[in-house]
Amino acid sequence: MSKTEITYFNIIKEVLPKGYLVFPQMNLAAFIDKTDGTKYRSELFRNVDFLITDYYYKPCVIIEINDHTHLRKDRRIRDKKVKEICNEAGIEIINFWVSYGISKSYIEKRILEILFA
Repeated sequence: MSKTEITYFNIIKEVLPKGYLVFPQMNLAAFIDKTDGTKYRSELFRNVDFLITDYYYKPCVIIEINDHTHLRKDRRIRDKKVKEICNEAGIEIINFWVSYGISKSYIEKRILEILFA
């Protein structure tokens, strides 16, 4: 993990409610099953920055940390595919842009909004 990702990881661990777990650098194939009807077979081998699960390891939220590289065309295409895969699997994604700075209260607010929606 990068220094920025480690900072986010530590904040997420701190603000995460009891009964939830966070895992860094998760491969989509580790928690999304491909069914015959899905069209994203090779795309499942992409990693996301963080996965939040409940205590039974059910995926709840994906967190992506976006820096300036996510503005490149190839990254935008990759991010769109990941979003489509996660939407199809029913898993919400939170994107945090490092250019806005790191705010513990904002990170907590965004995570709790999804977990307790």
